[in-house]
Amino acid sequence: MARLARLLRNDPQSPIDLEVKRILPIELDPAEYPVTHMTGTAKFLVKQQDCDDLQKYLNAGGTLIVDASGGNEAFTDSIREMLSRMYPDLHLAPLPPGHPLYLGRFAKGGGNDVQSITFRKYGELQLHEKVTEPAIEALTLNGRPAVLLSKYDITSGLLGTDTWGIIGYSSKSSVDLAENMIRFALDK
Repeated sequence: MARLARLLRNDPQSPIDLEVKRILPIELDPAEYPVTHMTGTAKFLVKQQDCDDLQKYLNAGGTLIVDASGGNEAFTDSIREMLSRMYPDLHLAPLPPGHPLYLGRFAKGGGNDVQSITFRKYGELQLHEKVTEPAIEALTLNGRPAVLLSKYDITSGLLGTDTWGIIGYSSKSSVDLAENMIRFALDK
């Protein structure tokens, strides 16, 4: 995330001053942190208080961006369980092709056309398919996507490397997707 923050700060057309800081769910305040990011590599258990704090943040207008580091399915399953516990009547749904997040068109400028992406070779071998389109899901609250989830790795790609053993987007596609997710969340 630190590398992405530098890239966004140095964007000559539409810079974003992104602060990268580790915080606890109880500290989440959409006025101070309109966007927060969560990633992980394994199954996890969450305390009810953390769910309550995160739900309060999301209900108040905050946006949570989530990706499964390495493409870890157990982490993605844990996120889905946590969200269904917080919002039993709501479900994650894939963003449709042509969604503004994929088009990279934002009122405040910036963004990338990510309707077509590149994927890591290892990931395609593991999935037994060529991945050419992004797969972002959203949990919509009050008409706005409050949670953006990628079951494929974005975080490792932000390092600027294409490390083997990762089921996820290439480095360039990871940076472009992460930038669009942040710009989309801030485009209010």
